[in-house]
Amino acid sequence: MLYILSMNIEFKKRNGSTTSVGSARLMNSKDSDRDFLDHLFLSKRIFLFIQCSIRKLRVIMSRKIHLSHILILAIFLMTISAASAGVAQIGSTEYDTLVEAVDAAVPGTPVTIKLLSDASGAGIGLFNKDGDTNLDITIDFNGYTYTCIGPATGSTNTETQAFHLEKGNKVTLMNGTITSTDPAESNVKMLVQNYCDLTLDNITLDFVASGRDYALSNNFGSALIKGDTNIKVADGKTAFDLWYGMFDAYAGGISVTFDDSFNGTVEGNIEYGAKNTSTTTNNSDWKDKTALSISGNGTFNGTFKNEGVLTDITEANIAITAGTFTTDPTTYVPDGYSVYNDATAGTYLVGKTLTVYFDSDGGTPSPDPASVTVAAGGKISAPTEPSKTGYTFSGWWAGESAEAAFDFDNDVVTEDNMTLTARWTRMYNVTYDVDGGAPTPEPTATAVPENSTLTAPTEPTKEGYDFNGWWAENATEAYNFSAPVT
Repeated sequence: MLYILSMNIEFKKRNGSTTSVGSARLMNSKDSDRDFLDHLFLSKRIFLFIQCSIRKLRVIMSRKIHLSHILILAIFLMTISAASAGVAQIGSTEYDTLVEAVDAAVPGTPVTIKLLSDASGAGIGLFNKDGDTNLDITIDFNGYTYTCIGPATGSTNTETQAFHLEKGNKVTLMNGTITSTDPAESNVKMLVQNYCDLTLDNITLDFVASGRDYALSNNFGSALIKGDTNIKVADGKTAFDLWYGMFDAYAGGISVTFDDSFNGTVEGNIEYGAKNTSTTTNNSDWKDKTALSISGNGTFNGTFKNEGVLTDITEANIAITAGTFTTDPTTYVPDGYSVYNDATAGTYLVGKTLTVYFDSDGGTPSPDPASVTVAAGGKISAPTEPSKTGYTFSGWWAGESAEAAFDFDNDVVTEDNMTLTARWTRMYNVTYDVDGGAPTPEPTATAVPENSTLTAPTEPTKEGYDFNGWWAENATEAYNFSAPVT
């Protein structure tokens, strides 16, 4: 019994990592001879374990069942379950590692890989030199996290990435989180290096703990960023970049698009650059070949940076039509769109330019200006309050169906060509005459809004008379103070 519980049973994964049941540990080995010996040793251990378990089962069949027997059986079943559990799945086939599942993809055939649990492992690479072209891979992280613990992947002598995705392929990363361990342990210095047609959908690239730049680096192809995707690096670091002209093979350029569905957050700077070395023939067309488009309803906490041979990116091919920014993006906002500076929040909101008109409805002075423009979702300032003889001003209202006056402190503009019209309430002057009675009401006259009610003054007295109510001129009955003034 004690022998069984103290056994250290290991299961060898195909990517070289080893997990243990009984005394958990992780190891990595690139030594194929050691791998072979490990497999032999593992097989022997499992054989001895099963043999011992069978002997115990025989005891259970022939003797009174003890708790120790049940415990041994439970350990046996858990061991078999752990040995067969996969990390990733394609259809009904499970794989021990995400690396193996990606390697199973076949050119020309779309494949969806689903992560089955939080997992850790080596870097994921698609390399043209290894025949990785025309692949169409979707990795559904299924709400789980993949942590790259190394070895990292990448081109020869630059094996520093968690994901390396070369051109000619289509890759979607969705519904989960990608991160890495300390670069000193994993050698991951960049989370995703992209040269393919990449889609990020409801995925978090969390590179904060590394303290390094580039949760996403784009040197070729395209990146479509959708939904609640979050790209995060440490303060002051670069979240993602667009680099043109790394090599002649990548002269086709790069585009990064945040589409209308994007509502996530980019925590970090955006880097826009081009390289000019002996390996590149011409970077003069960098503006056309390096395009960034931002729409949706996302948040960008960082600055725009220029790198490489680009000393000024104010004319860069960047089009921002929506989103909230901590740095003024006005330079990159096209015609038909505006920036609203929320000084209180310290942010800049970009949206379609909307026009608001003011109508004083006979009041003076007329609003100046008669209209204002603002980014969709932004706030506007109230014009000078007008006045109108015989009326009191009751605010600016967006149509007869509005339930309340427009609140300039809190309401935002979402409708184009909206008209805010001054609403007036007619006022009535009421004077009280006690006709020789006492006391005289204070005040003797008051102005009241139409449809409001009056409060009856103190009932006066007059020697030799009984008070018979307050009567309006030419009235046939005493005034009813609960009735609205009309």
